[in-house]
Amino acid sequence: MAFIKKLCPMFCLVFACGILCAETPAEKELKKYQAVQNRADRLYKGLNVKRDVVYKKFRGKDVTMDLILPAKKVFEGGAPVFVNIHGGGWNGGDRYHVGGDWARKMNDMGIAVATISYTFAEEGKTDISNCIIDCKDAMRFLAKNAKKFGINADKIIVSGHSAGGHLSLMTALAPNDMFAGDESLKKYEPHFIGVIARAPAASFMNPEHDYPGTVSYGSYCFARLVGGSQTQIDALKKIKNENAYEYLKRQNPEDPRVKLAELASPVKYLSSDSCPILIFHGDKDNLVSYKTSRYMADLAKKIGARVAYVEVANADHGLGPAPLPKELAEKNPGQKFYDRISVDKDSQGKISDMFILSAIFDSLKSPQK
Repeated sequence: MAFIKKLCPMFCLVFACGILCAETPAEKELKKYQAVQNRADRLYKGLNVKRDVVYKKFRGKDVTMDLILPAKKVFEGGAPVFVNIHGGGWNGGDRYHVGGDWARKMNDMGIAVATISYTFAEEGKTDISNCIIDCKDAMRFLAKNAKKFGINADKIIVSGHSAGGHLSLMTALAPNDMFAGDESLKKYEPHFIGVIARAPAASFMNPEHDYPGTVSYGSYCFARLVGGSQTQIDALKKIKNENAYEYLKRQNPEDPRVKLAELASPVKYLSSDSCPILIFHGDKDNLVSYKTSRYMADLAKKIGARVAYVEVANADHGLGPAPLPKELAEKNPGQKFYDRISVDKDSQGKISDMFILSAIFDSLKSPQK
């Protein structure tokens, strides 16, 4: 008993220290913010960056972007702009993924780089339309302030992975008069010369090109994206083993959530006049349906749209690494675009860079306006 009595004060001291040393939610958030900013500092070191540029306000909160601008003028009419839209399930992630040597090379060639944040789709508060509206407004902001930043908003290439891939396609393909947000930006119209989409959700409205496990098939993520009341969201999340869009449409074709799923589907806007599009998708993606990307590529062939589709063999949602099985490689030694091929991440980057330069120089021959 005496031994236990001696130990009690020690346990109390350790417990008290644990309480005193435990981080508060605010402290955890601050630490997370500082870690992200430190990563941004490393990415932007030595670059000409305008950080935290406010392009709009949403419900009183600043929505921002960073601009990495060339030090010298190379192109008449201002610098073409490469825009990064980050992924993260439409409700997470951050914009600090472009910079370093790659951005420096872009700048040396006279190309500006922008990386944007956007409003997330939060359950019961916002939906996927808010993500799209912000991305569209960011481009309108660039068009409004093109002279100020020395950029050319008639020559924008937009790119992203996963949710960012979907938002990139929506930003470039949906008409400018759709998904209007900030009143002061509505009249400004950017023009797009290319899209690079990695593992994008190309459609929410084609269940025949979906499969179980994806964000567009399962009801949990889909319910948050299409919104509605909390009661509606909770009810939809309970649906199992059925495509969520198909279920909603069968229950009530006039449900606003059905309409939103259709309006938020990039394939809806693809036409022969669409800007060139490059899509990478892994055929082992268990999060976002690669079959909707394949469908978009097949549709492009039928209507004469310019879509280059790289379906990466054995690649998951992260798109790498993706070695081709030996027996498949021996049987198919010369596979090309619109087919299953083995492309590692380094090669994907090189293909993307070639696409960027090709889009820019093609636009110089035939300026879009």
